[in-house]
Amino acid sequence: MCEDGTSSTLSEIVKKYKVSEVTIRKWKYQFDTYGSKGLKESSTWKK
Repeated sequence: MCEDGTSSTLSEIVKKYKVSEVTIRKWKYQFDTYGSKGLKESSTWKK
Protein backbone atom coordinates (compact mmCIF):
# COMPACT_ATOMS: atom_id res chain seq x y z
CA MET A 1 0.00 0.00 0.00
CA CYS A 2 1.24 3.47 -0.85
CA GLU A 3 1.48 6.43 1.49
CA ASP A 4 -1.75 7.84 0.11
CA GLY A 5 -3.67 4.65 0.91
CA THR A 6 -3.83 3.36 -2.66
CA SER A 7 -2.13 0.25 -3.93
CA SER A 8 -0.05 -0.19 -7.07
CA THR A 9 1.07 -3.22 -9.01
CA LEU A 10 4.73 -4.07 -9.19
CA SER A 11 4.81 -3.12 -12.87
CA GLU A 12 3.29 0.31 -12.09
CA ILE A 13 5.96 0.94 -9.44
CA VAL A 14 8.73 -0.15 -11.85
CA LYS A 15 7.48 2.31 -14.47
CA LYS A 16 6.94 5.15 -12.00
CA TYR A 17 10.39 4.99 -10.41
CA LYS A 18 12.28 3.68 -13.48
CA VAL A 19 13.97 0.87 -11.56
CA SER A 20 14.03 -2.87 -12.08
CA GLU A 21 11.62 -5.31 -10.50
CA VAL A 22 14.58 -6.83 -8.66
CA THR A 23 15.34 -3.45 -7.08
CA ILE A 24 11.75 -3.05 -5.90
CA ARG A 25 11.82 -6.53 -4.40
CA LYS A 26 15.11 -5.74 -2.61
CA TRP A 27 13.68 -2.49 -1.24
CA LYS A 28 10.61 -4.35 0.02
CA TYR A 29 12.73 -7.03 1.68
CA GLN A 30 14.94 -4.40 3.31
CA PHE A 31 11.90 -2.50 4.60
CA ASP A 32 10.08 -5.63 5.80
CA THR A 33 13.21 -6.88 7.56
CA TYR A 34 14.77 -3.68 8.95
CA GLY A 35 12.09 -1.01 8.68
CA SER A 36 12.92 2.43 7.35
CA LYS A 37 16.54 2.06 8.50
CA GLY A 38 16.91 -0.70 5.91
CA LEU A 39 16.18 1.80 3.16
CA LYS A 40 18.93 4.27 4.01
CA GLU A 41 21.31 4.86 1.15
CA SER A 42 24.04 2.27 0.89
CA SER A 43 27.64 3.23 0.18
CA THR A 44 27.56 0.69 -2.66
CA TRP A 45 24.68 2.37 -4.51
CA LYS A 46 25.47 3.75 -7.92
CA LYS A 47 24.46 7.34 -8.54
